[in-house]
This record gives sequence, structure tokens and C-alpha cells, in this order.
Amino acid sequence: MQAVILAAGASTRFCPLADDVPKCMIPLLGKPILEWTVSSLAKMGIGDIILVTPPAGVNITTPPGCEPKVVVQGKPLGMANALLCAKKFIKEDFLLLHGYHLDVGDFIKPMVEKKRNSEAVLLAEERQNFWEYGVLELENERAKGLVEKPAKSQELTKECVVGIYLLTPDFIPLLEKIPSSHYQLEMALDKWMKMKNIEVVRAQKPPVSLKYPWDLLEIKNYLLEKVPHQISRGAKIGKGVILVGKMIIEEGAT
Repeated sequence: MQAVILAAGASTRFCPLADDVPKCMIPLLGKPILEWTVSSLAKMGIGDIILVTPPAGVNITTPPGCEPKVVVQGKPLGMANALLCAKKFIKEDFLLLHGYHLDVGDFIKPMVEKKRNSEAVLLAEERQNFWEYGVLELENERAKGLVEKPAKSQELTKECVVGIYLLTPDFIPLLEKIPSSHYQLEMALDKWMKMKNIEVVRAQKPPVSLKYPWDLLEIKNYLLEKVPHQISRGAKIGKGVILVGKMIIEEGAT
């Protein structure tokens, strides 16, 4: 299985935190968020990664044996355009996700299991403010349609796509037939749902989101739960200092 990571989008809500870089390049716990995402995929055995970046590129350290193919998206023209930039490298089933989805490893196993009996699998989460997202029309566990940012008055489910998809290469030709627009990907998915058996995995815990700057706090908390407690022997801790809680103190810290 491959993975396509979208890391080229404009981050207009993150000014001035991400004026010159994608928001997934904001560092947390000593690494860019994107680096955490690549590491999460590698730990799940997914090393064939296609990384879609802006012209300026991204600078990350990857795990041993993981050398992502880098594809440049010339202009931030949306998720569909970014995916099409990577199409020549897509040879098998692939995960499509954003650069900030550092928790993707928490959801891969149930998505892969459900993929055995379906054409594709989408990760979904119930959200009370569903009108701000793409909302799924469901029939049991099967996705029958996708409505992007519906009116509050529409009688739909509250199950929203969260931006992690397990797709097949057959999706690419369909995507190419949809007119280019900001919601080209969502329109293609909606059409595919009406043609194929597309299944849904409901997230058992809230997936990481990075829509607004304050979402960085939740990502930080997620990482602190995952990263082991560490105090380097080379760190200098003053007399009388009381350390409370989980922390990482690296070599050279004073």
C-alpha cells in the first residue's frame, strides 16, 4: 500500500504562523508536524510515500528505509489538483491524507480490514457543527453520497469526512473527468459513491485536526501522550528544581 501526503496547500488561517511554509511544517516537540506523520506511516509498514509539496519544498528527516517521492504542486489549487500531480507514481491502493494527520496510524488497521470487501474506505467522525464539513449520506456502513458544507436545515447525518481516505488507482480517471474547482475531490467522491461500494469507518476517537491555530494545542497534547518521558543525562537541572508531569528534556538543556 502507498500513501499520498498533501503538504502544499495555502494556510491562510495560520498567518503569521505559517506565512512561508505549509501549516504541517510548524514544529511541535522538536519536529515539523509532517515529520511526525511520515514516521507514523513508516511505523505501520508504509514506506512507499508520495509527498506533494509547494515549489519551495519541505525539509524533514525521514525514518531509515523511507525515502518519499517528492512531487511539486506549482500553485495551491486544492486537494484534487495536488492528487493529480502525484498520479504517475500511484500504482496500487493508497492512503490519501493531509500532512498534519500524524495520528493516521491509529486508523489504518480498521480501514484496511474494511477495504477487503469494498472499493474504497473513508474515515468519518460525527460532528455537531456538521455544516462546516463534508457530510456523508449513509446506508448502514456504506457511503451513498457526499454533501460539502450543507445548510444547517438539511436533514442529513452528522457523519463528516475527516480527510483520510483509502482509495484505488481507479479513482484517478474519474477525478480527471470532474471540472477543476475547489471541491473537485468532493464532487468526484460523491459520484464514485453512487457507482461503487464505498465503506465508512467511524473514528473511535476524535482524529487530529489542524483547521485553526488553536488546534495546535490538541496536537501537542496528543504527542505528549505518545512520546515517552525522557530526561537526558546531559541536561543540567538546577538545585531545588521540582519536575512534575511527563516531559522531554534533551541533551544540552539547562
